[in-house]
Amino acid sequence: MHWNHIVSKIQEISALISIFGNVSLIILIVTKSPRQLGSYKYLMIYISIFEILFSLIDVIIKPIIFSHGSTFICVSTNFALRKDIGIYLLSMFGGFFGSFMGLFALQFMYRYLVACESKTLKTFNDSRIILWMFLPLIFGLLYGLVVLFLFPPNATINHNIKSKMKEEYNWDIDEIAYIGPNLYQFSENGEFQMNFKSLIGILIVWTLVTISFVTVSIFAIKCYSKMHSQMDGSRTLNHLQHQLFYALLSQTLIPFILMHLPVSIIFFATLSNFDLGNSSSIAAISMAMFPALDPLPVILIIKNNRNAVADIVTTSTLTITRRKRIAKNSS
Repeated sequence: MHWNHIVSKIQEISALISIFGNVSLIILIVTKSPRQLGSYKYLMIYISIFEILFSLIDVIIKPIIFSHGSTFICVSTNFALRKDIGIYLLSMFGGFFGSFMGLFALQFMYRYLVACESKTLKTFNDSRIILWMFLPLIFGLLYGLVVLFLFPPNATINHNIKSKMKEEYNWDIDEIAYIGPNLYQFSENGEFQMNFKSLIGILIVWTLVTISFVTVSIFAIKCYSKMHSQMDGSRTLNHLQHQLFYALLSQTLIPFILMHLPVSIIFFATLSNFDLGNSSSIAAISMAMFPALDPLPVILIIKNNRNAVADIVTTSTLTITRRKRIAKNSS
């Protein structure tokens, strides 16, 4: 229970930082963005909104991830929620996870189109940008449906994890909302069986992850090569495009380290029938931290945003110092 309390507090603090950071970033994008940013600012705002919503869902359901043998589950520890509502919210949580994979792939595609001045870029400058924005939603919808229909609570999971959950958290698995795959199970005759429903779900999830990873890798390499060739060909570099590219790289590394890597380790542990126990909830902490940290590269790397923040900090510091001096003199 002490561990659960720590995870819950980190989730709450991360949600507050995420909302503050992403709202601040949206304000900076709207008020301080240079004209050269073009329609990319809409994609950046789009991602910030997703991250705010992700943080809100995270702090509402307060998920704990628990791995035991060939089973891992994501539990909603907000027991004030009805069980069926908790399961739907957990599915939405998974859907947002999938949407982020599509969002980062879309960003790298856009950066490459800008670097090579492709004619396709025109489709981002009018109402057709809405069609592009639907791609991450498709990723998220598929991911959420997989979680809802292929990783639902079932009697096998309840049987396999009931005593361990009671031992670790003193929770009754039959009364809490959770989702998760169970790859291996035993029949009534004691024969070992593969749970193909969970296996299909994991294969679909890994297909989405692979598509995102391959897309990001290909367009990141192409974009870097294009910018590098422009650097060799002339010294008139577009510094903003370089700033955006490196900010995007940082924004991609953060979810890879804090989201994809921990979840992948848990998936492999499940496939290997390796028991991680409640230590697997480190993934719940890292996922909560992701939207809190993700706005920082855009704020710190892009010069306009960095200067705006520096001006605000300087002005605030001078104002506080002036008020202290006036208060001291008056006393």
